[in-house]
Amino acid sequence: MTRITVSIGLILLFSSVAHARVLEGYGVKAGVVIAEQDFDYAEDFDFDTKNRAGLDVGVYLEWLDIRFFSLLTEAHYIQKGMVNQNPRTDEFGQPMSPVEHSNRVDYLSIPILAKVTFRTARVRPYFVLGPRIDFLLGYESRILKDIYEGFEDTNVGGTIGIGVERKTKLLNMLLELRYSPDFTDAFKNDAVKVKNNSFEILIGLEL
Repeated sequence: MTRITVSIGLILLFSSVAHARVLEGYGVKAGVVIAEQDFDYAEDFDFDTKNRAGLDVGVYLEWLDIRFFSLLTEAHYIQKGMVNQNPRTDEFGQPMSPVEHSNRVDYLSIPILAKVTFRTARVRPYFVLGPRIDFLLGYESRILKDIYEGFEDTNVGGTIGIGVERKTKLLNMLLELRYSPDFTDAFKNDAVKVKNNSFEILIGLEL
């Protein structure tokens, strides 16, 4: 009975908010993350890393409708990290292809973004900008467990992006490109600092 009462209450609340034109829309976004991690060592040490491709899946709410301006609140599961290369040689000391290790760090990412939309007929370009907080969910690494175990539980960063919406009678879809640098270090000690950065390519569907 309690669940039914709560469900009815949420439906009524949602309906009243939507009717008041505070909530303009909601939907899902998914795509590819191109992530990197900057390792800044106190001493001169060369740690060769490459970008890592990962997954980004999220939901969003779009608030307000003030001419060209709206506000996005989002929640994403996002995979960050990097790929590092370890050099190797054969039994004669000749260099061989390096061994690559993929290191993944998972976050719950919560951006709050101002959105400016150029309201043309059906195709609408837009721009987003705002702060972001990431909550550490876990990691997967074979060689950097000591560092990843010391990662901060939360990171603060920002997100900037451009996108385009395609509105039809049946579907409202979008394509979005983002850059999401961190302002705070994910890891820090006397020897090294680690910071996350990522690019995201997302497609979305308004429900």
